[in-house]
Amino acid sequence: MKSHTLALSLETADLGVRLLFHEGSLYQSLRRRYADYHSSPKASAVCEVEVDDGPLQGHDPAEPVEIVLRGGRWLMRQGDALELEYDPAARRGRIRRNRNGIESDWFLLLFDSALRFLYSLLLLPAGGFLMHAASAVWRERALIFAGASGAGKTTISRLAPPDAIVLDDEISCLRPVNHLWTAYTTPFGGALGVRSSRKGSPVAGLYLLAHGEQTRLTPLGPASGVQGLLRNVVLFPGDPSVVRAVLNAVCDLVREIPVYRLEFRPEPSVWEMLL
Repeated sequence: MKSHTLALSLETADLGVRLLFHEGSLYQSLRRRYADYHSSPKASAVCEVEVDDGPLQGHDPAEPVEIVLRGGRWLMRQGDALELEYDPAARRGRIRRNRNGIESDWFLLLFDSALRFLYSLLLLPAGGFLMHAASAVWRERALIFAGASGAGKTTISRLAPPDAIVLDDEISCLRPVNHLWTAYTTPFGGALGVRSSRKGSPVAGLYLLAHGEQTRLTPLGPASGVQGLLRNVVLFPGDPSVVRAVLNAVCDLVREIPVYRLEFRPEPSVWEMLL
């Protein structure tokens, strides 16, 4: 068995992942890519993941993404370029890569996707989840703007006041900490390429985005709030217990934090309606 000569420790949402490498090229690329998310090599990690070379077999290269649960282990395959296998019970995983094109931006995006999938699993025991949402800290409270592609996540982020700190404009992380729902930045920034503090901030409001001819803020009841947020949770089917855990987490969130439908014109004044 090969020995691992390099280790890269990452952390987001107070959850550490240690990536173990046999050689240095990908290690250096990922070290630069996730520079704002390094943790101390001595810090505790909730899981370790070996990164090895392929080849990958038994999967159609034309199939973009496959996610299955077999024998208690999750398997994520992305064409013939990369696969992640993760055992939640052992808290160990393995990423295999096809060396063709490994230095390309495209491959690094695939690695982002694998890491995003891994963190979505790691957040479940902590009662948290990832969401397709922009997030920003304003007046010492985090605001979450959820929506599908094109809903306005990047637009609302660009309209943020100068004293607001944009955490993410694509994928946001939410988890309860000491019974307080908290938002964290992630390594998976969108069009703005946001990279900011890893410190968590308490969540004050949840907003389901929609473009409108005029700006309007509508409070939602619990059922509508849960339904709207669930559409935007990063959720990988395959295990009913995972679906139940995410549903319970979203219900807990809605019990604690108000949810609104936010229709808005792309004008900075929209922020004055918040909080």
